[in-house]
Amino acid sequence: MGLPQKKEHSGAFDGDIGRRLEDAMRACDDAARMVLAQIAQDIAALHSDLKALAPQEITSRRIPAAGEELEAVVAATEAATHDIMQAAEGLLDACGDAEGAFADMVEGKATAIFEACTFQDITGQRIGKVIKTLKVIEDRLNA
Repeated sequence: MGLPQKKEHSGAFDGDIGRRLEDAMRACDDAARMVLAQIAQDIAALHSDLKALAPQEITSRRIPAAGEELEAVVAATEAATHDIMQAAEGLLDACGDAEGAFADMVEGKATAIFEACTFQDITGQRIGKVIKTLKVIEDRLNA
């Protein structure tokens, strides 16, 4: 028993498969080229969009300005809260050692004012977190 004989039609068959395989590979190459070309176009468009955002202006002007505005809000809120608390203390001092319904009412209202002024501390903390976030964004855009 020897090796099987090669059939006559196998050459034509192999050539046909080879051609089909080459055609399929070319089609894959063409499809890959088209996909890569589309990706390149998308990247170029994204790059243009990012340039249009003007990151230099955002990092050099807008983010610092927003942070400064928020810091000004915190400072103004602190000052106003201080003034409100001073006025409430003044009311308590004016009542002195007075007793009765009016003195109780003034003391109750002054206490309510002091309690309401705690908003400033919470507001200041929250705005402080926003300012820190803006600084992180600014640093990352500058990197």
